[in-house]
Amino acid sequence: GIYPRQKPTVNWPEIRAQWRDNEQLCRELNFVHTHKFTDDSAVAEYHSQLEQQAKALREERKKCTRQLRHGNCHPSQINTLEARRAELTGTLKELRREDALAAAVIWRLEKTAVARSYMKEQRRTVLQRTAMNRQYETER
Repeated sequence: GIYPRQKPTVNWPEIRAQWRDNEQLCRELNFVHTHKFTDDSAVAEYHSQLEQQAKALREERKKCTRQLRHGNCHPSQINTLEARRAELTGTLKELRREDALAAAVIWRLEKTAVARSYMKEQRRTVLQRTAMNRQYETER
């Protein structure tokens, strides 16, 4: 009866969730470091530039798709249009990935700012309470 009968269980779903969060945080930090952002306005500006680039690329890809679908092109151009469409799709995939990272960084910055303001407010109320307690003790 010295040894426990059941082995301790490990909560693998929670551990995997923590690893996912850590990996996402590492990707965000790497993104900020490679682009050398100094503040949140630079990230927001980059995010809007990515959206504009993605919109332009989607329009170009839509034109290629329309030409292929309606047969408005010469048969020798079909291969080049398909290659161009595939290239645009790959570029859009990378832009979406960058855009998602920029959005995640902006969200994390906003969340951190809210948490910091809450912590400052908590610290301020604690200091006020300790000051009131000291004043009360000196009056006794």
